[in-house]
Amino acid sequence: MPTGISSQFTWAYPPADGSYTIAAAGYDANGNGGTRSTLQATLNRHTAMPPASVNAGWNDQINGVDVQWVPSVDQDVLYYRVYHKYGNNAPAVVAGCAQVSGTSCTDLSAPSPHPPAAPACANPPQTYSQPNLYWVVGFDTDPATGLPRESPQQSPKADANLCDHAPSAPLGLTGSLSNGALTLDWQVPASPADPDPGDSIQAWRIYRWSSGQNAQFPGSRLQLVGAVDSSGSGVTSFTDHSPDPGGVTQNYCVTSVDSHLDESACSNGVSG
Repeated sequence: MPTGISSQFTWAYPPADGSYTIAAAGYDANGNGGTRSTLQATLNRHTAMPPASVNAGWNDQINGVDVQWVPSVDQDVLYYRVYHKYGNNAPAVVAGCAQVSGTSCTDLSAPSPHPPAAPACANPPQTYSQPNLYWVVGFDTDPATGLPRESPQQSPKADANLCDHAPSAPLGLTGSLSNGALTLDWQVPASPADPDPGDSIQAWRIYRWSSGQNAQFPGSRLQLVGAVDSSGSGVTSFTDHSPDPGGVTQNYCVTSVDSHLDESACSNGVSG
């Protein structure tokens, strides 16, 4: 075998920080590959990039504000922190949302914007009362200290007080058990499913709670399911592959969630 042969290439760093695997393998003239060698490269060149989009809205079901966001493109985010600014008040960290490992959080202390009882929202909706702005920042590891550091970069701000009304509840919920999994099926509410012009049902939320207890909002949340799948088809079913945890029978209901994260009352309930 020849010796002293080396190769090199230039890696154009991706914009996102995180851990990357670089692999290389040699091939002979016949296309036969040799043993692959790998190298782990960790990039931490900047503070955490913020989420590119955030959605926040008053939710009648929980009497609070739901906040959702897309993940940062950086892979080294330790957690997120959610801030809000009500009217002319100073910005503040949302209680319970200082170290969020996922991409959603609830503000159960937010004041209600009290939208008008009769649907009267413009399209697009405007702030109904005092603006209640929410935004998200990321935390990564400071390479100088090894401690979490807060990024000065902020996500776009979302106003949770846009005039909005809850959509109608799903209809005809049923449940069928097969091979240790419970499948829920329901129907889209009659048109108009949402009373506000230009608004629509964007998702369904599944609730589950133990028999003999009461549903808790938001404590009994199980899953948020998009109303449309990747092929553009409507979704009106959900399968729980781990029903009856601990051998305890569970109750279920489903709600409708609109584009502003407002939520309907529960559908009829089923057990399984």
